[in-house]
Amino acid sequence: MSASTWVIVYAIGAAQGVLLALALWRRGGQGDANRVLAVWIGLLSFHLVLLVLYLHGAAEQGVLLRAYGLSRFLPFLYAAFFYVYTRLLIKDRRLRTGAFLH
Repeated sequence: MSASTWVIVYAIGAAQGVLLALALWRRGGQGDANRVLAVWIGLLSFHLVLLVLYLHGAAEQGVLLRAYGLSRFLPFLYAAFFYVYTRLLIKDRRLRTGAFLH
């Protein structure tokens, strides 16, 4: 697959991620767990948008290039989001700021 094909695939994935994050944020059920999952998916979508801009050549200089460089460290947060999300699902507790220190 060429780079332009991946740009389309990543753009569609980012759009779906944003819509899913909005739907999870508004959903009732397990409020805190859904909101943590919505933020996590929002970060994934943001990462994909920056990747699309980088592959498309729009981020050759300036702020977008620095944002893409910083977004390479986002995958290190995914394990923490997974831990907090599963903890909220299993124990059904309220979200506290100390939960992210694990």
